[in-house]
Amino acid sequence: MKWWLALLVVGACVDDTPEEGDLELAVTTFGSCPRLELATVTPLTVAVEQSASIEVIARDVDGDAVLYAWSALDGTFSAPRENITGYRCASPGEKALTLTYSDAPGCSKQTELRITCVP
Repeated sequence: MKWWLALLVVGACVDDTPEEGDLELAVTTFGSCPRLELATVTPLTVAVEQSASIEVIARDVDGDAVLYAWSALDGTFSAPRENITGYRCASPGEKALTLTYSDAPGCSKQTELRITCVP
């Protein structure tokens, strides 16, 4: 994760006499990674050659666009570069569906969703 910190210090003096006073400090951060806010798989158990619906929402506090990329060892995604997609089981067993989500500056994260495929 990359973080940058910008500090702006603003002070005012009425005259040149040093004395105690107030100091105003404004802190601005930028360069944050997207955060995953929602992840759903429906249903969690699906028959081979059938599909489950998947929806995720990630937001970037900097306002950068979020890019999505789905992968799995087998099976297929109907929209592998979208936040709403379908996953079609190819064989029985528990499947790990990996989502990589990133912003334009290149900060990326991964999460894994699981689904069970039955004969």
